[in-house]
Amino acid sequence: MCVLFLYVNDNPQPNKYRLIIANNRDEKFDRSTKPLDYWDSDKNCLSGQDLQSGVEHVEGCTWLGMSKTGKVGVLLNIKEIPEEDKESRGCLVKDFLSCDLNCQSYIEKCVKPKQDSYNGFHLLLLDCRSPHTEMAYFNNRDSDMKNGEIPLVDKCVCLGNSLSARTPWQEVEEGKKRFMDIIEQFNQVDKKSELTSKLLDFLKDKTKYPDDPVLRKQSEITNPNGSEADIARDVDQLSSLFVYMPEYRYGTRTNSIITIDYDGQCEFMEKTLHTPVDENNFQWDETVLKFKIGM
Repeated sequence: MCVLFLYVNDNPQPNKYRLIIANNRDEKFDRSTKPLDYWDSDKNCLSGQDLQSGVEHVEGCTWLGMSKTGKVGVLLNIKEIPEEDKESRGCLVKDFLSCDLNCQSYIEKCVKPKQDSYNGFHLLLLDCRSPHTEMAYFNNRDSDMKNGEIPLVDKCVCLGNSLSARTPWQEVEEGKKRFMDIIEQFNQVDKKSELTSKLLDFLKDKTKYPDDPVLRKQSEITNPNGSEADIARDVDQLSSLFVYMPEYRYGTRTNSIITIDYDGQCEFMEKTLHTPVDENNFQWDETVLKFKIGM
């Protein structure tokens, strides 16, 4: 599955960051993916991209991306039994980054009318082009959140794969505390290397929460014929920030960190698990792209 930890402060001190994002993408190891880069189709946009060929409307889609003008889109899937013949959720981010609509207009005009065309998702959109960060959020499974309420608490948005942002899995709830501690200690431009190192260690955390009641309930729903052992194993394997399930050739494939400082200087770093995966010696390929918002 995936996790997102986001910090935003529109009034940072000159030596601090306005926006900090830490994100994990969990996916099948054999699913073809292009590492972080500027898009061939639009050099104003950058992200990792799905290269699953032969599937209509999937190739080129993304889970986390941004534009050089300051738009950011993040998508997280909801753990549920997927329905077949649904549209690719990754195109929701792709289309947002390349269109001229602002965050809320995009959700109202392009997402809500087609929400039933997709399996469950959390979608968080940001626009950093002005001094005030515009944000919009949509979840097509939580009716109480469909009015656009942004799950922002203490300048942070923390999301995972639960049905609702209001009832996160324990890994997200506990992770928020550690994320905020890292921000408190290392949110300084002159401590960038320490900030990055701490966030990467955080994203690779394998601490498990096998007694997570929210995750367990979702596992019971998505494994209706599963035994107690099957459900317990599912909860155990998915209850950490860093996921590794070699028997399914599935796990955390990408760590991403985005920072934007008070002056609009942006750095987008991605570490992608090198394939084929050697479970005894994980190798990570790193890409870093830097630019100034609006330039």
